Amino acid sequence: MSKSNGILKFKECNLEFLEKDETQVWISAAEQYLIKTQRNSPNDVASSFGKIMRMELPDGMKAGLLAQLSEIVPILAWQEYVKSDLAASGLDEAKLIVRQMVERDSAAAIAEVLKSPGSEALLGVALNYWGSKDSQAASKWLSENGPGLSIKQYDSALVGVAELLAKKQNFTEASQLVSKIDDANVKSEAERVVWNAERDSLRENVRRDPAGALQSITSGQSKYADYWLEEAMGTWVAKDIDKAQAWYQQNWKSLPASKSQYLAAAFANQATQQGDVATARQWAALIQDEKTRDRINAGIATAEAHPKP
Repeated sequence: MSKSNGILKFKECNLEFLEKDETQVWISAAEQYLIKTQRNSPNDVASSFGKIMRMELPDGMKAGLLAQLSEIVPILAWQEYVKSDLAASGLDEAKLIVRQMVERDSAAAIAEVLKSPGSEALLGVALNYWGSKDSQAASKWLSENGPGLSIKQYDSALVGVAELLAKKQNFTEASQLVSKIDDANVKSEAERVVWNAERDSLRENVRRDPAGALQSITSGQSKYADYWLEEAMGTWVAKDIDKAQAWYQQNWKSLPASKSQYLAAAFANQATQQGDVATARQWAALIQDEKTRDRINAGIATAEAHPKP
């Protein structure tokens, strides 16, 4: 039987032959069949979708089919996904379906995820997708509904909105949300994501205008906290150490010790990497923040224990 004849028969509701056809042809036929039925009533669409999903299919084929059909009937695809064995096999297809639900109706998507057992992790995914369309609406939903969520749901929601805010470079608010996460492992991962986003944003600013980026932080006019001076200077040092050192020599006298200590940390790191531990320790002596100083000194100690040849 030819593929074209197979697709035609599928459109005519003769589905049995498709069990033996190739996966992509099967999915394409199912999609076209559902599109055709979509012109009818919602009940007809649901009935047609049910016919497709009642066929005996390998999990791999069914997962791909649900992801594809979610573009047409996202809520039905999600409901089928949840009641199938696929829900325990991974999140990739689920994320695709959730995205389609959010695209169609964000509030309905959130409601569907909330009432689906074991789908806590996907609440954050749904809110993140929603927030990419309307960040204020997603944040407002979290503020209004957060207190009524389970701990796992609330953690997931906090992660989803915090990651969204980090992408939009609203790092302060993102960090505030992360601080509310209950699960230690979830919180640690969210902290890492937000920190990496802020670091990458800072590095890009330094690459464009290193002196301007440093001046902005030291003057208190930047969204970056003082401790990011270490990363900023370190990025500049890696790119052009001579200009970085020249800027420091011109400005260090006007900087309070609370800020210059982080520049000292950057130069201590640079000296350590070159194997000049004596110079590194001189820079480290200027660091006041205990955690920063301990971290820098630990790096110096490691370099001393394993000197470069």
